[in-house]
Amino acid sequence: MHKYIPVCLLPLLFAAIPASAQQLSPEVFRTLVVETVLPFSVRQYSPAFVLPQGGPADALDFSSPEKAIASFFRTLEAGDYALNERCWTRASVAFNTQKNSESGKGPDYWTDYWRRAYRGRKVELLHRIDYENYVLIEYRVSMPEGGRVLETDTLALEQEDGKWLLTQSLADNPIHLAWKAPGSRIQVGPKTVGRLTRPVKQ
Repeated sequence: MHKYIPVCLLPLLFAAIPASAQQLSPEVFRTLVVETVLPFSVRQYSPAFVLPQGGPADALDFSSPEKAIASFFRTLEAGDYALNERCWTRASVAFNTQKNSESGKGPDYWTDYWRRAYRGRKVELLHRIDYENYVLIEYRVSMPEGGRVLETDTLALEQEDGKWLLTQSLADNPIHLAWKAPGSRIQVGPKTVGRLTRPVKQ
């Protein structure tokens, strides 16, 4: 026959346990590393592919990732916001619009910046990265004389309605952000885990 302790007596039972028996050892902070493998391929443009300058900005060609990038930079050089939006996927246009609203930077800000940053500049394609259904292209912007590098970055593209268009789908993707990481290894983690307030070592 089993005997049960009434629930009402449990607090009294625990209160009777010596305090030393309830003590915990000091906390030991640990991290758990979970690896996610993201296969991708990288090819170099050799020599670097120089985008042609000039030409009508509205002569947009989205038949290949490289031609789409060339069309994109023509809209930047022309400072044409409406044409530039045609270079992005529909979801990315909405994403950019939201970000502009949050930052208070409208079309006038961007068209002025584009003209100053890209008009008369030399733009070269350096690397092509193929990842799932995406193509990423690393480019370099430099002064036509002297070759001083002004900007190096990577743009992502995907197909929509049979066209290669720029996309923000990979804006936070490790492939877009760190495809050149040494050893192709990075650690990404939150600054806090649950109730822990100590920074997680990256």
